[in-house]
Amino acid sequence: TGSGKTVTFADIANDTLYNGFKVMVLCNREELISQATHKLNSCGLYPTIIDPKYNGKVSNLYVASVDTLVNRTFPDIDLLIIDECHIRSFDKVALDCIANGIVVLGFSATPIRNGKASLEGYPNYTGQLWDVYQEMVIITTTT
Repeated sequence: TGSGKTVTFADIANDTLYNGFKVMVLCNREELISQATHKLNSCGLYPTIIDPKYNGKVSNLYVASVDTLVNRTFPDIDLLIIDECHIRSFDKVALDCIANGIVVLGFSATPIRNGKASLEGYPNYTGQLWDVYQEMVIITTTT
């Protein structure tokens, strides 16, 4: 928390867009959608928000809620950035993206999960982060 995850993924989104690829930032609640949108805007990036008022506008940068996204046609993207990726509700979207050749980056200050889970269509899924993400990068702490 407070280590600059949003700044980091905004910078990655900026570089990815600059290189001609399409990006989506996926969040799990309105506060994080606002935070991500504000940070992207401050970087000169103006995402299309996929919310209940979304009309299918094609963009190169989206911000969406995982709950809203499941009821929509998934946009054409090259990179999916997940904020608070430790939350299991993102896993199906992430695994489906990976299966379709989309690069997925997860950001979290809580990179550990308790318990087990299952996920339809993914028989080897145990509910742990290593089921979705191949590598973990740990930055220096803020203390």
